[in-house]
Amino acid sequence: MTVLSKTDAIILHIKKDLILKLCQTNIYFLNNFLKSISDKTLILTDKIKSLSMKTIRQCIIDFLIYESFSQNSRIIKLNYTKKELAEKFGIQRSSLSRELNKMRTIGLIEYDAHSITIINIESFYLNNK
Repeated sequence: MTVLSKTDAIILHIKKDLILKLCQTNIYFLNNFLKSISDKTLILTDKIKSLSMKTIRQCIIDFLIYESFSQNSRIIKLNYTKKELAEKFGIQRSSLSRELNKMRTIGLIEYDAHSITIINIESFYLNNK
């Protein structure tokens, strides 16, 4: 995994023995450590899924289902530009725009520059097979 820092940062390397001791003796550390591992696992799983042999629509739907769950809303606030989102899916921005327009035309979504709204969640899941 690649990590980029927007500001100056200090990297802390902790030996495995100390990690194990902290997990055994400090419940707060253990909870945060497990949350961190879980978050990284979700990121890696998502990346593996997005790189697998899926259609552009399936990639978009997977992303929107995940974000809908994370944001607890059918209105997904985008933290990405279309260019960044296309890069995340490994596709051209024009291909992403074309597929979003098709999805809007058939009534799956509505979108603007800052959000995507899932219109018909049932059809959404049917289109993801």
